[in-house]
Amino acid sequence: MEKKSKIDIMFDRMKEKKKEVRIVRRIVFIITLVLLIVVAVAGYRGYTYVTSALEPVDPDSEEVIEIEVPIGSNLDSISELLEENGIIEDARIYKYYVKFNNESEFQAGTYGLLPSMTLDEITQSLKTGKVYREPLFTINFPEGLTLEQIAENVIAEKTDHSAEDFMAKVTDEAYIEELMASYPDLLTEEIKGENVRYALEGYLFPATYPFYEEDPSLELIIEQMLNATQANIAPYTAILEERGESPHWLLTFASLLEEEATAQADRAAIASVFYNRMEQDMPL
Repeated sequence: MEKKSKIDIMFDRMKEKKKEVRIVRRIVFIITLVLLIVVAVAGYRGYTYVTSALEPVDPDSEEVIEIEVPIGSNLDSISELLEENGIIEDARIYKYYVKFNNESEFQAGTYGLLPSMTLDEITQSLKTGKVYREPLFTINFPEGLTLEQIAENVIAEKTDHSAEDFMAKVTDEAYIEELMASYPDLLTEEIKGENVRYALEGYLFPATYPFYEEDPSLELIIEQMLNATQANIAPYTAILEERGESPHWLLTFASLLEEEATAQADRAAIASVFYNRMEQDMPL
């Protein structure tokens, strides 16, 4: 065979280089395309996530979640508190939202917020110290009522539930177990004591409660009242622990005072008598 001329060799080398260049360009194109796709997908997911986080967590929810904003709380702690309680989707997004809108001066206090509230409604509530949403109606649970009286005088008259349904729910052992798991520091084994007639007797806090749906479930009513009881007992937790007493003891003692006292002024005197008798192991 005849040896290739220098020109032929040069052309062959040029062809090989062109082929290599085409391959390199193709690789670069594929890598660039993949990177663009990755960036586009990440950008889309980021956009959808941020958009979702700016919307209410559950637009159809009527559940009122009570949160306590302590005095001195900053935006970071408030945002985390809202996320932990399911009021907002993402604490970081909420912080950016608040800063972008130049909002500030949030007030400490107890708030009944809903997962269906917008970020603006939540922000306005925290700024004004009021829930930025009008309830459909309220129900007042007076002080000093037994569970049976609550069933007859409040539930049966103010809701679509019967007294029998209410009593069946508050005496349902399976439901009581669920509540004990949800409120371990409040509902202890003491509520199952031999001399306890109804486990939840005295645990449903008397107050006026707002409701944001036309027909609130018995569970919602009961648990809203338990939340209020837990919130009102919380400031006395350290004192109870120091005295070696439990929330059950406190509520039992308070119930006795409520039964005996006719005015606020009487309670202190009666409580003093009770303490003196207990110290001497005398019957109340």
